[in-house]
Amino acid sequence: MSQSQTDRATNAQGGSYIHGYSDEFQRLHGQRTAAVEAGFFLPYLRAGMDLVDCGCGPGSITVDLATIVAPGQVVGIDVAQRQLDYARALAAQHGVANARFESGDVYAIPFPDASFDAAFAHNLLQHVKDPLRALRDMRRVLKPGGVVAIQDDDWGAYFWEPATPLLRTGIELFLKVAEANGASFFYARHLRRLLREAGFVRVEGYAMARSYGTPER
Repeated sequence: MSQSQTDRATNAQGGSYIHGYSDEFQRLHGQRTAAVEAGFFLPYLRAGMDLVDCGCGPGSITVDLATIVAPGQVVGIDVAQRQLDYARALAAQHGVANARFESGDVYAIPFPDASFDAAFAHNLLQHVKDPLRALRDMRRVLKPGGVVAIQDDDWGAYFWEPATPLLRTGIELFLKVAEANGASFFYARHLRRLLREAGFVRVEGYAMARSYGTPER
């Protein structure tokens, strides 16, 4: 699938991935780990659980989750073929045989009802126009008593320093483009309400803080 075809696929599903799929972002996103990005989720997981990772990207978190729930099966879905190819290569490199990666849309997850014990989405729902619709389909594929974990940023809590006029302008333009593409980088503050509206119970919310203050980050 070409880059333009990938972009059309994402747009057709009600949003556009504003970061794109450059080598730089593949490398940066490929450094993510379950311990850092899904630490709040790990206490709910156990060996033998089947899990779906929605919007798995390059698969680094997915592969980590697969090692935790083994011999349970983990499926990562994404709309971008390049992401899936990267994720498959990563799983093979680490010898993780209980993770597979398939093309899939979070609005219509390509599995029957009650297929999984757990579902996860990392920085995905902020890029779609209708996060509630996505949450409802994630609930659909969960077995009774299943658990879902969502991690998204809220850009209203970001602090930028030095806050130069050029940086402020750049951020304003970035957020306008994201909004025009159907994304919402401020929706996460409403996530507990949306989870309840999607039919989830025992909803818990967490906040985490981090710094990107090194040249690499």
